[in-house]
Amino acid sequence: MDLERAHGESNEAGVAGWISSNDVALLGAVIGVVMLLLVQSNYLEEEEHGKTLQAELATLQTVQENLQSSKDTLRDELKLTRSELQQRDQQLRRTQAERDAASLHRTNLHGQLHQVQAGHAQTQSVLAATESSLAKTESTLAATESTLAKTESTLARVQAARADLTQRVAGMEQELTQTNASLAEMNAAFAAMTAEKNSLDQQLLGAKKERDQLDASLRQVKADSQKQQNAAAEEMAVTQKQLADLQAARNSLQAIVDALELKLTDTSDSLDKSREQIDDLAKNREGLAALFDKLRTTLAQTRVEANATEEELNDALRRLESTNVERGQLLARNLAMQRQLAELQHRLLAYKEAYDTVNTRLAATKEQEKKINQELVGIRGGLKKVAILVDASGSMQQQDRWAMVREIVGAWLTHFDVDECVLIIFNGEANAFPAVGTLRVAGPSGPVNRQWLIDQLASKRPGGWTNTLAALHKAYAVEHLDSILLFTDGNPSSADSAAYNDEHVAAIFALVEQTSDRRIPINTIGLGDDAPELSAFLRTLARRTGGTFLGR
Repeated sequence: MDLERAHGESNEAGVAGWISSNDVALLGAVIGVVMLLLVQSNYLEEEEHGKTLQAELATLQTVQENLQSSKDTLRDELKLTRSELQQRDQQLRRTQAERDAASLHRTNLHGQLHQVQAGHAQTQSVLAATESSLAKTESTLAATESTLAKTESTLARVQAARADLTQRVAGMEQELTQTNASLAEMNAAFAAMTAEKNSLDQQLLGAKKERDQLDASLRQVKADSQKQQNAAAEEMAVTQKQLADLQAARNSLQAIVDALELKLTDTSDSLDKSREQIDDLAKNREGLAALFDKLRTTLAQTRVEANATEEELNDALRRLESTNVERGQLLARNLAMQRQLAELQHRLLAYKEAYDTVNTRLAATKEQEKKINQELVGIRGGLKKVAILVDASGSMQQQDRWAMVREIVGAWLTHFDVDECVLIIFNGEANAFPAVGTLRVAGPSGPVNRQWLIDQLASKRPGGWTNTLAALHKAYAVEHLDSILLFTDGNPSSADSAAYNDEHVAAIFALVEQTSDRRIPINTIGLGDDAPELSAFLRTLARRTGGTFLGR
C-alpha cells in the first residue's frame, strides 16, 4: 500500500509539471477526455449493474414462480386435508350419533329387560304360589277323598247295621206279637182254670158226679195244653219253660182226677204256679216291651246317625265336586300361566337376541371409533392395556407445559376407549399408579378409576431430572401390556447433568431391544421447543418399537 501511495504521488507531480509546461488548451482537452472517460466508466458500471439487477430480477421471478407453485400445491393439499378432516369430522359425528343412539337403545333395552325380568320374577312368584296352592288343594283333595272313602265305608257299615237292626226289630216285633198272642191264650187258660176251680169248689161234695165233667174239663185242658204246647214250640226259651210247667200242671190235674181228694190241692198248687207263671210272663212282657222301646230308641238314634252320616256324605260329595271345580280352575290358570311364562321366555329370548345384536353393533362401532381416533391422533397399539408415562421433571414448569400435559392426559383418560391403564409419573424417580399391575378403567367402575388417575396426576408438582429409563422399566414390568404413551419435554438425563446423556439413551435402546419379543409400541409425544436431540431420540424410540412420534 505504501508503494501505491508513492506511485500516486509521483504521478500527481508529473501531471502538475506537465500542466505547468503546456498551455491551457491542452489542459481543457485533457479534462474533457477525463470527463468522457468518467462518464463512459459510469455508464459501463450502470449497464453492468442493470444486467446484474435483471439477472436478480429473473432469479426473483423464478423464485416467485416456484413459491407460487408451492403455494398452489400447499393450498391444494390444505383443501384436501380440510376435506379429509371434514369427512372424518362428519364420520366422527355420525359415529358419535350412532353410538349415542346405540347407547340410548341399549338403555331402553336394559329397561325393557329389567321390566321383563321383573315380570318374569313376578310370574315365577305367582306360579310358585299357584303351584303351592295347587299342591295344598291336591293334598286337601286327597285328604277329602280319604275322608270320603272312610265316610262311605262308615256309611256302608251303618247301612248294614241299619238293615240288621231293622231285620232284628222286625223279628222282635214278630216275636212280641207271638208273645202277646201266647199271653192272651194263657190269660184265657187262666180264666178257664179259674172257672174250673170255682166249678171244682162247687162240685167238691159230688166229685164222682162231676167226674165226667172233670173228664170233659180234662179233655178241654188237654186240648188247651196241646194248643199251648204247640204255641210254646214257636216261642222263646222262656215259653218252653212255661209249656213244661203247663205240662206239669196237666199231669197234676191228671193226678187230681185219679185222686179226687188230692186233686183240689194239686189244682190249687197248679193254679198258684200258673199265677206265678202268669206274673213271670207279665214281667217278661214288660221286659220285652222295655227292650222293644230301647230297640226303637236305638233304631231312631241309628236312623238319626244314618241321616247325619248321609248328610255328611252329601256335604263331602258337594265339597268334592267344588274341589274338583276349583282344581279344574287351578289347572286352567296353571296352563294359562305356563303359556304366559312361555311367551315371556320367548320375549325375553328375543330381547336378549336384540340386546346381543345391539351390543355387537355397539362393540363394532366402538372399535371403528377407536380406529378412527387412533388414525386421527396417530397412536398405535392395541390400546386395551396401556401405560401412560408422564415427564414431571423441573423443565415441565416452563411455558405451562405441566398444565398442558395434565389437560392432554386428562382428556385422553376421560374419552379414549381403554380397558386397563397404569399411570407412571417420573422425574428423578418413577412412581406407578397403581403401584402393581393396572387399574380397570372400563365398565361400571371405569369413570371413578379414571378420575382417580387424573387426581393423582394433578397432585404432583414438577421437579428434578428426567429418568426416562426408570419409567420404561416400570412400564415393562406390567404383564400383557400392549401400548405405551410417553409424554416428555426433555432428553433422558442423569442426576449429575440435565444435558443429553448418551449412556442413558443407549441403556433405553438396549432395554427396548431386550423386550422386542413383546412388540409393545411406544408412542412418543414431544412437548416444548422440540430440540433436535430430543426430536431425534423420540422419533428413533417410536420407530424402533413400531410406535408414532407426535410433536406438541
